Amino acid sequence: MNTILFFTIFMMSLTITPLIWLIAITNGFIISRESDNGLREETKPLLGGLAIAASFFAGILILGYPSTSRGETIFLFTGYYKELIGIIWGAILVMASGLWEDFKEMQAGMSFFVNLIASFVVWYSGIMIVVSPNIYVNSLVTVLYILIIIRAFKELDTVDGLCAGVAVVSTLGFFFLAVNSTYIFLLIFSPIVFMSILGFLSYNLYPSRIILGSGGSALLGFLVAVQAVVSSHSAPVPSCAMVFIPLLAVLISFASGLFGGRIKKCLVCSFLRNRGLHPLHIWLALCGLQLFVLIIALSFFR
Repeated sequence: MNTILFFTIFMMSLTITPLIWLIAITNGFIISRESDNGLREETKPLLGGLAIAASFFAGILILGYPSTSRGETIFLFTGYYKELIGIIWGAILVMASGLWEDFKEMQAGMSFFVNLIASFVVWYSGIMIVVSPNIYVNSLVTVLYILIIIRAFKELDTVDGLCAGVAVVSTLGFFFLAVNSTYIFLLIFSPIVFMSILGFLSYNLYPSRIILGSGGSALLGFLVAVQAVVSSHSAPVPSCAMVFIPLLAVLISFASGLFGGRIKKCLVCSFLRNRGLHPLHIWLALCGLQLFVLIIALSFFR
């Protein structure tokens, strides 16, 4: 039964994305940017994140609604409603600030502040990384980790399909971590995220017909960060491995800024592009590397 519901979420994402594309085209929600090969300017419709958000929230509603099996009423998110409400509000805040950033040129400081609030909302709901007996230390680490991953995914949104592709691979890894650790929340939550992104990805691969924008990439970063924090309780090292590419991208950008270089989106992508790699090859290389690290991490976690 759950398999059918998860497949329904995938079909919803597959159906909603072209509708969002039509809305973006009709209302002029487009952006001019440098093409993936760096040779020309191109226009792309935004609002791709809305398609993922709509599918995700619908999936939460479908699987969070009580279902009946063999005469018994089942609540799949029983015991996790506080965490779920925190995630929903956090996702709304992150998505809203990203959309505002796309269309109203929100200042970076204001966007960071909204993401900070979203991270605190998640922490307040009970989702936390535990590294110390001191709750204040744990709170600080949790909030910073979420903010870093959101930033990392915004950096990855420079090559068609890369941000969504890495999110799909990472989420798949979190699901298998949940299977091995029997963490029920992720067993339900991760497939919802996975299917919501997977349906959109078919429209976002090179040459993309619709892009995420700041709202979509921030939303993906937030959803992946939540899974990373949740899975850190039982598998801290594999959990970090699931976000290897995003953390690598943001670490390289930070190091570049630290040593006086120009901070720009995804220096790894720029390096590969300057070496003449096709956008699809960059996508395959980085998503493949994330998948490889995922497999290695899972093989050591049993």
